[in-house]
Amino acid sequence: VKLPSDFKLLALNQRSRDPDVKAALNYLHKRDVDEHDMWYFRIGTSNEPKWRRRVLFPSFDATGTLNFIVGRAVDARAKPKYQTPMVLRKTIVFNEINVDWKKQVVLCEGVFDALKCGENAIPMLGSSLNESSLLFERLVMNLTPVIVMLDSDMIENSAPRLTRKLAEYKVDAKIVDIGSLGHKDPGSMSRD
Repeated sequence: VKLPSDFKLLALNQRSRDPDVKAALNYLHKRDVDEHDMWYFRIGTSNEPKWRRRVLFPSFDATGTLNFIVGRAVDARAKPKYQTPMVLRKTIVFNEINVDWKKQVVLCEGVFDALKCGENAIPMLGSSLNESSLLFERLVMNLTPVIVMLDSDMIENSAPRLTRKLAEYKVDAKIVDIGSLGHKDPGSMSRD
């Protein structure tokens, strides 16, 4: 996995005149992403064809080595909506560099969900977590307490299955039913 050669941190380019950078910043503002988030998640952009007109979320392992990138299109009709490298997701913990395994973590589906779930949130990059994944291994190894906050359509199947599996390994795991709060996913909620 490599960052694009022209990767630009959006927090440093908020006054850019580049229309693609402006579009990325406007998209982030519409998603309630502030400057702190831009720094914390190291959100950037690029003009390379694969990444153009996308907000880029690089991920770093515990040692600071780049291990993944999520690129979200800023244009509503762009396909595919998300661009990622060809990496087995079970081999990474997204932004493990930010995770404190001694504190409770929030497991959510995507990067925009993690933005709303606080600084010890980990996007699973999907709605399930395999026992053979590095993330599952880290949770079990550290007995890290977990809050599972998946999209509302996952509350009846994926969330209970995940909490039961974690409980088998003595990991304290709870579910937040965001559907009962009137939301479809954590990314659509306010920070409060």
